[in-house]
Amino acid sequence: MSASPWMKFYPRDWRGDQALRAVSLAARGLWIDCLCIMHEAQPYGHLVLGSQPVTDVALARMTGTTPDQISELLGELESAAVFARRSDGTIYSRRMTRDFKKAKIGEKSAKKRWSQVPEKQEENGVPNRSPNGYPNGGPTGLPITQIPDTRKKEESKIPKPDGFGRDEPVAAPADPKQRLWGEGVPALLAMGVSEKQARPIIGRWLRDCGDDAMRVLDAIQRAREHAPMDPVPWITAGFAKIKAIRKANDERKSEVQSAIGPTLYEFAANISRSRANGIDGGQLLALESPG
Repeated sequence: MSASPWMKFYPRDWRGDQALRAVSLAARGLWIDCLCIMHEAQPYGHLVLGSQPVTDVALARMTGTTPDQISELLGELESAAVFARRSDGTIYSRRMTRDFKKAKIGEKSAKKRWSQVPEKQEENGVPNRSPNGYPNGGPTGLPITQIPDTRKKEESKIPKPDGFGRDEPVAAPADPKQRLWGEGVPALLAMGVSEKQARPIIGRWLRDCGDDAMRVLDAIQRAREHAPMDPVPWITAGFAKIKAIRKANDERKSEVQSAIGPTLYEFAANISRSRANGIDGGQLLALESPG
């Protein structure tokens, strides 16, 4: 019996074999059963049980059919030269025996190569296979962590941050207004707004939101995502809300200033800003105190 529980099978070769294509489906089914039997046989690739050729009667029992059908299907396979016979009439697979011979030659060559490895390694001294030697090449048993020269060279090629030897300067971030005109106009054109209308309306939106170019660009991009029927009124309505909120805030600011006085209002505003920057009220009083 073969030592391996599996065998090499190439579906492309099976489907491309003209001899197999020439026989019936039943004959191909019988042949795959024969291949499985021959994989477990000794000698490998031969249709034998023990040391005797498999008879039609035995093969019929093993495959679940009649001896007459086995005889007919084997005759079909033999006439198409799917298999060969030895001088004693034993059926064998040319491909299986050929592959088995190549595998044995390869196995012997591999064993020969590996049997020579310890000798060569002892001559070179690397690695140390002596039982009393140090594992991993280190006297403490710890792995050696030196960086190879090639790795050092590769690391030297890694580009450094700007200001530390980088050859090419880092491009400065685009001006918000340049981005607005460069991206906003094409976006409006893509939504069906004419170029004659796009530029003036962007200028008006800038005024409405206090010259905040990125807010305008964000509104245009959101309009592209939501795809309203008419993008200009949709965006304008959003800026109208912002304008109303800003106006209400300005009015509230004026009312508070009138109630507490401009000096106290400015001091309160400074406290609010200082807290945002991590300065507490006591520190601010010290900073504000004269002398």
